[in-house]
Amino acid sequence: MSSDYGVLSNIVTTAGSLVSATTALTLGWRGRASWEPSEQDISKGPQKVASLISAVSVALVWVYLRQPEQIDWTSKVTIFGAIFTASFLLLYGFVSATQTYFREIGDSSSDTKRENVIGGFSLVPEARDFIRDHKTVTLQEYFRIVSYDFDRVWKRSSRALAKQLFVLVYMGLTVSGTISIASASMLVGASIIAGKSDQEVKKEVHDLLAGIEDQPSSEARRMITILEGEVAKLNTAEIKEVAIKELVAVVFKNAESPTAKVREIRTMVLESIMRLRGKDLAGLFIGRELDGLDLVQMDFSNANLRAVSFRDAFLIQSNFEGANLDGASFSGAFIRNVKFRKASIRNTDFTDADWFNASGLDSAQLALSKIETLMACPVNVDSLQAYLHDSYEVPFSAWPTSVQDELFQTWRQYLVPGGLRDVVARWNH
Repeated sequence: MSSDYGVLSNIVTTAGSLVSATTALTLGWRGRASWEPSEQDISKGPQKVASLISAVSVALVWVYLRQPEQIDWTSKVTIFGAIFTASFLLLYGFVSATQTYFREIGDSSSDTKRENVIGGFSLVPEARDFIRDHKTVTLQEYFRIVSYDFDRVWKRSSRALAKQLFVLVYMGLTVSGTISIASASMLVGASIIAGKSDQEVKKEVHDLLAGIEDQPSSEARRMITILEGEVAKLNTAEIKEVAIKELVAVVFKNAESPTAKVREIRTMVLESIMRLRGKDLAGLFIGRELDGLDLVQMDFSNANLRAVSFRDAFLIQSNFEGANLDGASFSGAFIRNVKFRKASIRNTDFTDADWFNASGLDSAQLALSKIETLMACPVNVDSLQAYLHDSYEVPFSAWPTSVQDELFQTWRQYLVPGGLRDVVARWNH
């Protein structure tokens, strides 16, 4: 999170990727080693192709696996890459030991030099019969006897198959090895980020959000986006939860007279938290962090808010549609124009909360709530407007027309004979 650890982690992952990519390219364009077959037997084309595939693979690993949240996949790639590397190395050693021969070539100074060549899996009849009849003669010696004539020792198809096996094993060894190096460097970088302490994470959250309430909306959103990205890099659920809870503590602090800017920032932070954590917010607000807060027009739709307390909170025009509010408390909360359609409110406390100014409620929902906490609904529209006048500072006439129309529609539904007003009155009788 923009600390020394974060910088170091980027250096480690980038350097590791560069080293592995450079190694792959160097393998492709270096000279032929003495233990390898000659260039005449296997061209350097496959060698170069293998190095290019390796370099591209390293680039893909760096793009998709360098972030700490991908550590599970990075670990799997590293482990399987190491397994494949070891397997290809053993196979390459076996093929080299069983299928590599040498021939002596004279140069202009009449000196001779040895050159590695690839044999084949199947001998021609002449060679097979000679080896069978002369048990003390090795295949290498017979190769020399026939003046290093390949066609008098191995079938051409078997030599071609042996060459292709060398190519495949060599390419597999090069690609899997370089990918292992690159992904291992990603693991090192991720472990550095994961090494942060709770206090370090909390301090960084504070530093990133310093002065956010004094910034223009665009800058505040940018700061939250940066923080969201940094929190997402934390690869353990525990340390990520520490960062999110600190984010809540910083932004959802009590404000007696919140400004429009504070409301906007809280909305942005809630959206960010849901992107980071999903809609399971029950564990995040278990300590009554939302009591008494101004939470105007917040979108809690479909969220898990089981047993969360909204005591004395100012929640007008917030959205709880489809939310799990079982065991939650709205005691003393202001819930005018709050939406509860299809919300689960089993054992929910509505003591002194104006449920009749909230929309989307039905008798089946309320029957599962703590019905003894439901206050009596005013008997008509005039009484409802009088309640609003006594309970809310801003007069009804000053509210947007859409808000007024929504309330009138809600009241019409609740006040019809047999509607929620009558149902609640019967329960409380």
